[in-house]
Amino acid sequence: MGSFASRKFAPICSICENPIIPRDGKDAFKIECMGRNFHENCYRCEDCRILLSVEPTDQGCYPLNNRLFCKPCHVKRSAAGCC
Repeated sequence: MGSFASRKFAPICSICENPIIPRDGKDAFKIECMGRNFHENCYRCEDCRILLSVEPTDQGCYPLNNRLFCKPCHVKRSAAGCC
């Protein structure tokens, strides 16, 4: 029952739409942002695709209009007034 139960109740990644479940006995690292869940490897800037950090650095998440961006791409899009 273990893996089926964890799949059934696991949060779903907003990017790949797969459940975020532990693998090989290790805890799955889940990131929450804007009320959505992400696999660690799916949590990327929507423009440059760099992996986003959970730390407030330039590689941290700077959402704009419900989309994920790193700080430099957020600044570019904000300056351009688009999204």
